[in-house]
Amino acid sequence: MFYIRTADRLQRTARWIESLPGGINYLRDVVLKDSLGLAAELESQMQDLVDSYFDEWAEAVKDPELAAKFAQFSNAKDGQDTVEREDERGQKRPAWWPKQAVTTTTTTIAVSQSDAARGEEARSSVSDSSSDSATLKSSSSSDSLSSATTVSTSPPPSSDSLEPPNQIPFSSLRTHWSSTTWMPLIPASHFDGADDLPNGISATIRVSDTQLAIFRVRGRYYATQQMCPHKRAFVLSDSLVGTNPPSEEKQEGEVYIACPHHKTPFSLPTGACLTSTGNNPNESMSIATFDVEEREDGMVYVKLPPLDELDAALGTSRWIVRRGETGAAQLEEMDQKFGGFGDGRWKRPAAVVSGKARKPELRQKKEKDEKGVEMIVEGGCGGCGGTPDW
Repeated sequence: MFYIRTADRLQRTARWIESLPGGINYLRDVVLKDSLGLAAELESQMQDLVDSYFDEWAEAVKDPELAAKFAQFSNAKDGQDTVEREDERGQKRPAWWPKQAVTTTTTTIAVSQSDAARGEEARSSVSDSSSDSATLKSSSSSDSLSSATTVSTSPPPSSDSLEPPNQIPFSSLRTHWSSTTWMPLIPASHFDGADDLPNGISATIRVSDTQLAIFRVRGRYYATQQMCPHKRAFVLSDSLVGTNPPSEEKQEGEVYIACPHHKTPFSLPTGACLTSTGNNPNESMSIATFDVEEREDGMVYVKLPPLDELDAALGTSRWIVRRGETGAAQLEEMDQKFGGFGDGRWKRPAAVVSGKARKPELRQKKEKDEKGVEMIVEGGCGGCGGTPDW
């Protein structure tokens, strides 16, 4: 309690003790000898702290209103995986981040039957818990007639008869849609109080198989894709928000977001990556942006293309980080050489167990030391061949 009352915010205890007059000896006198006459007061304050403690996470789980704030999507109940799991040493872990960033996408992709089935399954899982969601589906279906694409997993199947689709930077998608229509996605009440907060309020939205991020920042709405193209993490709605100072070209400062994982900055109005350091490969990255507005019916509308095109370009089933995508597991080579924990227990490599790992000219013989402990002595080889293998 003495530390709580006297230390600076976020000051580490070691630095705090060093700042005390007399250091640890001074602290010992205060706590053990009550040199300042504060022992009774500090004990009372500590008891008040203990009595007022409660588990904030337990309260959030019990309270439906608080628990709803931790849902993956603001407009749908069902969640959606964005990273596949893979096995390593008998345990499940998320697949490693991809090594390369993505800079372009397509609005038309050839798909196999299995890929198309996965896309249809993803579409059918969109929640229709509210009438607004039903309105969204009915209004978007008529606008999808002009599209000839379906959601696809990445990479698309290879075929000599298929022409590769045109690659489009994410920020240029808005000029390549076959058509667009306004769709109601979320009540405007979700953003109440956003203008009083420096970072505003954001929402994660699911439309068919695509995830979007909607922001209300400093009196304006913005809408972007949810996936950060750097490592294909679906996290942009949780980004940090900033504003560049005004310039000669722009009368107002440009609002931007920085991905919460690696702080890659993107302009909210244009989607361009704002990293401009000469040879930085991130300069070619960008994100898709969409027109968005609040209407008198109390809903926030986003101008979107036909859902087939939207899913083909930005669908989660296409950009999910897949198992094995980055190659062998990081510890696989070492486990093959030295053994591993395949089922939670240590196992020697199969080559060692079978004896194939030893040089063929080596001879093995079993001997016992003075205490009768059996050991294997290598022979017929120089170096450390005579070292016992217990």
